[in-house]
Amino acid sequence: MFPIGFIQGRLSPIIDGKIQAFPWKYWKKEFEIASKLGFSLIEWTLDQKGLHKNPLMTYHGQREIAILMKEYNISIPSLTGDCFMQSPFYKSNFNLRKTLVKDFQKVIKSCGQLNVKIIIFPLVDNGSIENKDQENILLDVLSLVESELMKYDIKIAFDSDFPPKKLNSFIDKLSSQYFGINYDI
Repeated sequence: MFPIGFIQGRLSPIIDGKIQAFPWKYWKKEFEIASKLGFSLIEWTLDQKGLHKNPLMTYHGQREIAILMKEYNISIPSLTGDCFMQSPFYKSNFNLRKTLVKDFQKVIKSCGQLNVKIIIFPLVDNGSIENKDQENILLDVLSLVESELMKYDIKIAFDSDFPPKKLNSFIDKLSSQYFGINYDI
């Protein structure tokens, strides 16, 4: 039997009309609900709003998450990085970009602390790549963080609105050891 999972926030009341958002008031309760429903996996959701306060991003929060994972026998193999779509560093001015890239690096490290192995990186909606400059900035930063991905054995899977040939061309520029495509059905 395959393990069954859900995207965080989907077992909580809808937040601001969104079915996918970090459930600040309910995130701990979702572990219990998931366990009772027979789920064994959670895909963590990370939003830009409150990024640095998200439990995944803090030492205390990581300890709480680890305790809940053990108590309810639930793992977190993946993270949806909605924060990257909400504030794409490759669309930001130089000063903001430096801050957002540091945030990206901290997300990788935080995932490494909890053994989260896949970061879903949305290149859709506000995160859509609109020109070659944005694509080049993104590729440069991905090259920069590759050693951190290797250190923590983490892979990045892209959600993209590129047409197939463009998506193939984009992904071919990256190491298949650390980068791939997230395919939702």
